[in-house]
Amino acid sequence: MLVDRVCKCCLLIIKFIRLLFCDLFSILVAVIINLEQLISSFYRLMKNIERTFQIISYLQYPFMLLALFYCGKSIYDNFALGIKDTFLPNLNTALMLIGIGVSFSALQDSTKTQNNFSKKIWQNKKKGAIALLVMTCMVLFFFVAGGIGYFTATSSILEEISMGLIVLGIGYMGLLSVAINMYKYQQSLLQE
Repeated sequence: MLVDRVCKCCLLIIKFIRLLFCDLFSILVAVIINLEQLISSFYRLMKNIERTFQIISYLQYPFMLLALFYCGKSIYDNFALGIKDTFLPNLNTALMLIGIGVSFSALQDSTKTQNNFSKKIWQNKKKGAIALLVMTCMVLFFFVAGGIGYFTATSSILEEISMGLIVLGIGYMGLLSVAINMYKYQQSLLQE
């Protein structure tokens, strides 16, 4: 009787384990099938993602125009309205908007040049290296000036302008990354 109960219990445990493994196996098969469909969908999406990022990169222009507006606004405020203390706040806003605009420009396709002038620069080894050096120096300047200004600022507006310089440096760092990729790509085309 006890042996019979132990045998039934063992059989139940074996059936449970078998069902569990069969269910796990069927779940695993379903996951693999869905994963294959997911990967193919992702591949189709990735074909269009470069185009999507290229379209999103055009958001740089409204931000640049808005930054230009804030640069002109302080001049207008000074001469037309006689308000003299708007220059620094408008400068901070312009720096932030330029940084955001440059960040959006970093989303563009680095395998394409925008015009023949930039193509001549990136395909020339010396001119491309000079352009990358200038861009690197600009990024370093924005970060160093922004960092020094932020930690040594005596007024809140100078602290805000320093933060604007740091945002501009972050945007230019993204642009520098795209420029490096564009330079490498254009140089590889020349070597082929």
